Amino acid sequence: MGNEVYKEIDAGDTTINQTTSSMQYLYDWGSWINYQGSGIVTISGYTESEIIASSIYVKLILQKYDSATSRWVDQKTIYDSKTSDDYITLAQQYTVTKGYQYRVYSIHKATVGSVSETQYANTSAITAN
Repeated sequence: MGNEVYKEIDAGDTTINQTTSSMQYLYDWGSWINYQGSGIVTISGYTESEIIASSIYVKLILQKYDSATSRWVDQKTIYDSKTSDDYITLAQQYTVTKGYQYRVYSIHKATVGSVSETQYANTSAITAN
């Protein structure tokens, strides 16, 4: 994927795994997950563009780890978009099954004119106890 560099950003009790690269308009993006206790998680994410974008988009996918298949399985998906804006944020609470690991996989997109830029991020896993 060319000139991508991975960096970790601390965000409370989880880590955002964010990809940075030389984007023309897509400026910043990220996602996170926090366990609230009692089987409740909050997932959040944002997308920011360098200038007012024709459209800006964020999609968050709550994933649960399936140890039988050793893969992440999509549980819930939310998304939002705005036109003529440079920032969008999204958050939602969900009830999950205790004893399993969860993370958020996110998609971030900014479009300025005919140029669309997309990046992806995922949080580290948390365990719902």
